[in-house]
Amino acid sequence: MTISARIPLRIARDLCVALAMTLAHISTPAVAAPNEIVVGAILPLSGPGAGFGEPARNALVLASEEINASNQIRVRLIIEDSKTEPRSAVAAFHRLSSVERVDAVIGELWDFLTLPLVPLSAFTKTITISPTVMDVAPEALSKSDYFWSLGSRVASLRPPTEKFFALNPNAKQVGIFCWSNPWGEAHLAMWRQAIQTGGRVLGGVECDNDFTSDLRPLVRRLVSRKPDAIFASTSIGTFAKRISETKYPGVILSTSDIQEQLRDRSFDKKLLEGYYFTDWKEPEDFSRRYTKRFGATPFHEASKSYYALQALKEAALLRRDGEPLAQAIRRVVITKPDGALIDFSHHPFPNDTPATLFRVTQGVVVEQR
Repeated sequence: MTISARIPLRIARDLCVALAMTLAHISTPAVAAPNEIVVGAILPLSGPGAGFGEPARNALVLASEEINASNQIRVRLIIEDSKTEPRSAVAAFHRLSSVERVDAVIGELWDFLTLPLVPLSAFTKTITISPTVMDVAPEALSKSDYFWSLGSRVASLRPPTEKFFALNPNAKQVGIFCWSNPWGEAHLAMWRQAIQTGGRVLGGVECDNDFTSDLRPLVRRLVSRKPDAIFASTSIGTFAKRISETKYPGVILSTSDIQEQLRDRSFDKKLLEGYYFTDWKEPEDFSRRYTKRFGATPFHEASKSYYALQALKEAALLRRDGEPLAQAIRRVVITKPDGALIDFSHHPFPNDTPATLFRVTQGVVVEQR
């Protein structure tokens, strides 16, 4: 997942590495007990991303409870709040790696918070797993042998996009609302290719990266071009409100946020009626256990956080005497109930879960087959 970066990536990296070199000597770690791994987590528990951080935290709690109940190995969690800020994410990483001396870090959920952690993972030799950052900056994410991301691949969105066009053959001109950052640019590139391959016309692109924007001018510009369909990559709640004001008659496809909006009791669900969206199915057994434990259905941030901790548990069990955990995790392969694999020998993107096309019909999410 992503939010637009507030500082240039190169500067952020240089700052992070410099901080790491000055703080690496600070350590008063809590010594792990035998047959125990200590795992730190960096999540947006406050700030703009707080709504996504809480499900991820819940999933880590659920995974740790299940692992500890199995009596195979114990997991001790130390959770830090990034406040949805790069500096806080970096500071949290330093505390976890240099003070707590954790065996691994899970986090962050957003690319502008995660990218500064990649060089730190290499410098401190700390396994770092982002549950959700997609392969939007592969060169940057590949620069540490200690970093993995369970984020789904952008290419996995192409098949449901093609299915959308098959279900809506009259969508010949497509307008796009794109988030202005690497995540949005990756979606834009995939959409452009799908539109052009099908002989369709791109009917305007509008990009933004301001969370305080009400999107009204942007949406009006898109609608004024009279596209048959509009693709929206983020902020779907605000986008839906603005679109409803224009009486736009076309169809809409979103790549994110709709599941979250539908669970927001303060949001008018009727605004999303008829919307198509892409998402990744949650494993039913995990969803059932999560819902029973926390009284809410999980977001995909939750399931991927859950599998990140399960992967670390498997690595600890596979580890041979004296073998670094970062080496053992490369042998971890998790087969999900839907048959998709999470294979850590595929560095840094082990997750091959395919995306699915859904539609909101009479307030209910319906898979499009």
